[in-house]
Amino acid sequence: SSTNVEPTLKLESGTTGNQGAQLEFVNSGTDADDNDIVGTIRFKGMNDANEETEYTTIYNRSIDVSNGSEDSEMHFRTIAAGILGTTMLLQSGKVGIGTNDPNGKTHS
Repeated sequence: SSTNVEPTLKLESGTTGNQGAQLEFVNSGTDADDNDIVGTIRFKGMNDANEETEYTTIYNRSIDVSNGSEDSEMHFRTIAAGILGTTMLLQSGKVGIGTNDPNGKTHS
């Protein structure tokens, strides 16, 4: 959009059930491998040098695709001092903040 009105993608469910709208990423190729990236959401904008810059990324990786022992990780990446890096990692039921190798669970 070239106006000040932001473009919007709206997913709306008008059903009376308990299931809302969904956004689904599917890697349905027949050559599934460990460490495949299943889906990515990128947040980009222009910097003051008029360069397209990726400020935040969320992506999912399938660590293990073996039937019955599947594992995955979700990366939340943000930019700091011009470098995009993982800020938070959800990996096989563990949460890491500021680390790429979480070794524990957090509780609220």
